Amino acid sequence: MTTSTLKKELYKKIDSIDDNSLLEAVYTILKMSTSSKKSFEPMSEEDFFSRNAISQKNIKEGKLISHTAIKNRFAKQK
Repeated sequence: MTTSTLKKELYKKIDSIDDNSLLEAVYTILKMSTSSKKSFEPMSEEDFFSRNAISQKNIKEGKLISHTAIKNRFAKQK
């Protein structure tokens, strides 16, 4: 598919979406692609270990959402 054709198809698809949440998600993705490259800088080792520690704590405390629950949540939004 050419770039021009792909753009036309995307315009059509986006124009047919009535779900505001989905439109906001698409907007966020498109905004990220045009924003500064700084948003994708690698994290420092210190940040990595800090985030990992928080994740491990949440896991131990049972603060999790199952894969099935996430799939069900997004299936209902369609």
